[in-house]
Amino acid sequence: FSLETCLGQLSSKGAPGAFAMMHPALRGIGLAAMVVDLICSYYYNSIIMWVLRYFFASFTTGDLPWSSCPETSTCCAHEHNATTYYWYYEALKTSNDISIVGSVDWYLFGCLIVAWVICFLCMCKGIESSGKVVYFTATFPYVILLILFFRGVTLPGAKDGVLYYLTPKFEKLRDPTVWRTAATQIFYSLGISFGSVVAYSSYNRKSNDCIKDGVVVTLINCGTSIFGGFVIFSILGYRAQKTGECYLKSL
Repeated sequence: FSLETCLGQLSSKGAPGAFAMMHPALRGIGLAAMVVDLICSYYYNSIIMWVLRYFFASFTTGDLPWSSCPETSTCCAHEHNATTYYWYYEALKTSNDISIVGSVDWYLFGCLIVAWVICFLCMCKGIESSGKVVYFTATFPYVILLILFFRGVTLPGAKDGVLYYLTPKFEKLRDPTVWRTAATQIFYSLGISFGSVVAYSSYNRKSNDCIKDGVVVTLINCGTSIFGGFVIFSILGYRAQKTGECYLKSL
């Protein structure tokens, strides 16, 4: 992270220009990062599309649509499978056969358009608009995390989930899948190798302390991940107590 920050600050250019400054043959690294960013933008906007769909569906005076299965449905054997049913058969409209393509879900399509419009409004003026948006996007998740944390730790069974979260399993360190998952998480959370760190740091002053920024950002990033674990596992502990099934053992 610090190396990419230093590269962008020194060159005052985006990823392709910054790597080309080191050596013309390295411009391809920056171009590859742009392609990865393009692919990830499709991926993340699809997630935002589903979030918006659930957000709009939650505006109801009665029970939430995913709180129970339709009376005519035989897909739910238990009450806690209602969310699974809603996800596959209402949100995704999954067919029973891969050969059945189906038609365009205009509701989801509209949510996708809204997601892209939001991205456009955030980036339309470059660093001027995106810099202001960051004040919201960087603080709002912490507000939500705090709300979910205090709600989660007050639920029955939360203690069991938190204790499970804090109990180390050193034998897992021999599992390469754990290290692969950890590497994937840190690359995504810090934005390493995506070119975005280089692009944003190119607006820094030449006298900016890149090393300090790198240390502060990585510590906040890892601290947020640890704090988020308390939120998740407190709710998992409650869910395990309520349903009588241990979701924790499968993690």
